[in-house]
Amino acid sequence: MDNQESYYQYLIIGGDAAGLSAATQIRRHQPEASIGVLEKGNVISYGACGLPYFIGGEIEKLDDLVFFTPEKFSAQYRCDLKIKHEVIAIEPSSQTVIARSDDGERKFRYDYCMLATGAHAVQLPMALPDQKSIFYLKTIQDAAQIKERLAKLPAQEIAIIGAGYIGLEMVEAFTSLGHRCAVLDMAATPVPRLHPTIGKRLVKMLEEKNIPFYGNCKIESTSIKDQKVEIETDSETFRADLLLVAPGIRPATDFLTDTEIKTNRGAVEINRFGQTSVENIYAGGDCAMVYHRLLQKNVYHPLGSTANKQGRIAGLNLSGQKLSFPGIIGMQIFKFFDIVVGSCGIDPETGKANNLDIKAVAARRSSRAGYYPGGEPVDLSLYVNSSNRTIVGGHLMGPLESSQLIDVIGVMAQTEVNVDEAAWFDAAYAPPVAPVWNALLSAAGKYK
Repeated sequence: MDNQESYYQYLIIGGDAAGLSAATQIRRHQPEASIGVLEKGNVISYGACGLPYFIGGEIEKLDDLVFFTPEKFSAQYRCDLKIKHEVIAIEPSSQTVIARSDDGERKFRYDYCMLATGAHAVQLPMALPDQKSIFYLKTIQDAAQIKERLAKLPAQEIAIIGAGYIGLEMVEAFTSLGHRCAVLDMAATPVPRLHPTIGKRLVKMLEEKNIPFYGNCKIESTSIKDQKVEIETDSETFRADLLLVAPGIRPATDFLTDTEIKTNRGAVEINRFGQTSVENIYAGGDCAMVYHRLLQKNVYHPLGSTANKQGRIAGLNLSGQKLSFPGIIGMQIFKFFDIVVGSCGIDPETGKANNLDIKAVAARRSSRAGYYPGGEPVDLSLYVNSSNRTIVGGHLMGPLESSQLIDVIGVMAQTEVNVDEAAWFDAAYAPPVAPVWNALLSAAGKYK
């Protein structure tokens, strides 16, 4: 190990959304402070959510997804940003971090530390990446390798393990390029953390597009035979020219093992100020838990928007502010071909697990006035707390123009709007953009 040590007042581990959001706030409020950033990879500050759209061709260049180069960020925010530095240990008692780089291991001391290491793609041991036929998608490098491989692959068969957001977005990307897809998942329906009604409708939509979905599917092995990937499951064998493995993510916190920093299933426990169980160590982003304002407890809900907010909160508090994070309500939305799927709040299943009686009420309405051309169905459900009739969330499936309805539901849930009041909500109306009685108003009016 290099005996030379570096010291920073603020040391940030992770150079993406949460970490760099914290760094910018520290710099703004502590102009003379010394800030160090250690990043495992060689790319920082990029829009990982845009990777499927680069592969599908909607985004032309990977560089379009990068907000800052290491050099630009270091210069603009006057911090010492070191790429290709993987943190392998942290010693809170001595306020020391050990990182590994091409030059070996080195120690970094700090007064305050921010953990923003993000998450890893869940690796299936029977599906190891080989850069020719089996791929994961988590980083810019992953996207570049997939794009390069597709350039050499005529329209053929692609198998996808995992029907979460990434899996479904990649179904759209591959299909748009002329490939034929099959989707395998261990859950019964796609995106299992959403309401089962959504999953069933997604299965129907896949079938209508001649994209087979195999639910309750246990992967037993993968192998390469005759330049094809063979995927053995508990029921049958699938063959494909390319396999994308997208079963989900897990917090990148292995280096915290045997430390006094508390974790919950790998995710760092923090309070609403961003502090961990060690007073001078903060955390945020996909490596950390987050406060759910409706459930009034911490949950693991990784999302880019949440990472940016948690990083900002942590940075403000690290630099001397005192700001509590209001929390999330589990807002999520994604595009799938020509529709959006959105959800937020507490659905009946989650409510039952938390001793809450949550009822769902549904409605289907056109996205435009019935006589105006181009309207598409909007399927929407409201979740209502039966004890006080307040809206606590909902979900929708509809055309892109209906996406903002989920934000309206979110505001209603956050402000505890009564479902009876929601039925008379003064919603925007004009034939080209909305009917008189939109799906939200209709659902609220049907609640008994």
